Amino acid sequence: MTLTSIAHRRCSLCGHDLKAAAASWEFTLPLEPPSQNVVAGNQGSGRWGYAKIRNSFEVLLVNRRTLMGIPAAKTKRRVLITRLYSGHGQVRDIGNIIGGCKPLLDAMTRARLIVDDGPHYVEVHYFQERTKESGVTICIEEL
Repeated sequence: MTLTSIAHRRCSLCGHDLKAAAASWEFTLPLEPPSQNVVAGNQGSGRWGYAKIRNSFEVLLVNRRTLMGIPAAKTKRRVLITRLYSGHGQVRDIGNIIGGCKPLLDAMTRARLIVDDGPHYVEVHYFQERTKESGVTICIEEL
């Protein structure tokens, strides 16, 4: 949980090199982003499930932001999201990763880790990795 610089990571969509940022913060949360199939029903009774996931991420993110002393976002940031899956978990297609991370990005906005989840304020890259424990690793970089 220290200030780090991530070098030589590649974009998960097109493969271009992601240049290292001047400042970045990286941490792992014990909550794995759901599949797009779980959060797609953000209507009717499904809305409460979405809010529950978003609020769970928000509590963890606010706590982590406070502990690490991450300043509130004022400009565009790059976010590298690595889904950690274990056990019977499988690699998800990119649509399920992006859709499933929507509650996480909304929680990051509410926790003031990013200004907004629109393209003018955040550049998001998605990765997946099999590990012993499920969760999500987030790296936030100042652009």
